[in-house]
Amino acid sequence: MTQILERVRFRTLPGTDEAQFIAAAAAISDWAKTQPGFAYRTLVRDGEEWIDLAFWSDLDAAKAASAGFMEANGSSAFMAMIDPESVRMEYLSQMHSAMAA
Repeated sequence: MTQILERVRFRTLPGTDEAQFIAAAAAISDWAKTQPGFAYRTLVRDGEEWIDLAFWSDLDAAKAASAGFMEANGSSAFMAMIDPESVRMEYLSQMHSAMAA
């Protein structure tokens, strides 16, 4: 089975406080940890855009979590700070990985 990387690029709304946004992201991580197949999540910034990266055991687990995400988190503080028009999500198959010994 191939591990899946879910990559979501987006911008926050103008005036969003970065510290509050990162705190709100932690609540989403707590939710993600309860989802079957979840492995790892990290949030990075690329200029004006944010990139939310989540690793899943397989595509089915990633898509199941995505399907339930808005129901569970649609009205969350995290989502309230995101420009919905800027969201771009994709699933990528992990082809190689390496970790420190």
